[in-house]
Amino acid sequence: GLSWMLSGGEEASSDGRAFLLASSGAAQVQRGPQRLHARQDLGLQAGDQLVLEEGASVRVGFSDDPTFFELKGPAALRLLKTGAAKHVDLLRGEFEASAPAQAGVFAASTPHAELRFGDAVARLQSAKGFSRVEVSRGQVTFTRKSDHKAVRVPSAHYAVAGGDVDLAVRPLDKSAPSEHGPGAVAVVKQVQGQAFLFTKSPADRTPLRAGQAILEKQGLLTEGARAQIVLEYPDRTRIEIGGDTI
Repeated sequence: GLSWMLSGGEEASSDGRAFLLASSGAAQVQRGPQRLHARQDLGLQAGDQLVLEEGASVRVGFSDDPTFFELKGPAALRLLKTGAAKHVDLLRGEFEASAPAQAGVFAASTPHAELRFGDAVARLQSAKGFSRVEVSRGQVTFTRKSDHKAVRVPSAHYAVAGGDVDLAVRPLDKSAPSEHGPGAVAVVKQVQGQAFLFTKSPADRTPLRAGQAILEKQGLLTEGARAQIVLEYPDRTRIEIGGDTI
């Protein structure tokens, strides 16, 4: 088999079958008292914590199957198990994970929820008051920690645990209203970075795209300092919404 080597010549320990496929920006691996610079091909062990500042990203792979995940900063994630049964603890931030059919179960914890799946691609977000999962392929099990209620989330759907929303499975691609339809008050002209649309709670949001109509009582949300939305009203009035804004 393959033996993954650290760039310093130290071989990854036998219980650490994870490694960094790629790293960019300010990212560190905290291993006990050690603080290691996140670099490509660095071997990772159970107990390691990845800490990423805003704009940083890492891609983590495993030596025993093609499972991988990509973590985007600002974020903190701890590796709990790295063998056939993979388990991570997403303390804050978001990642997208892909587990193929031949891999074992991939599990992820957050302060609000537990996520388990195999043969699926899912994006998990851990925020201060809620956790959110989006599924782009396959199916996942999403369990709310407060009462252990579980739902199955299929492809093109999402669910939220925590916050002030019910744990329910909802479609990602709702039929977009027309800019000339009833209740439409503005149209999204430009979207940059992480931007979302919500109706009742910011926790229960869907990605925003250019050309989308905004209805009365709907809200907009940007995450990250560089995010931006440009809205236009029927009278050509334009509003620019900057980063980290609700």
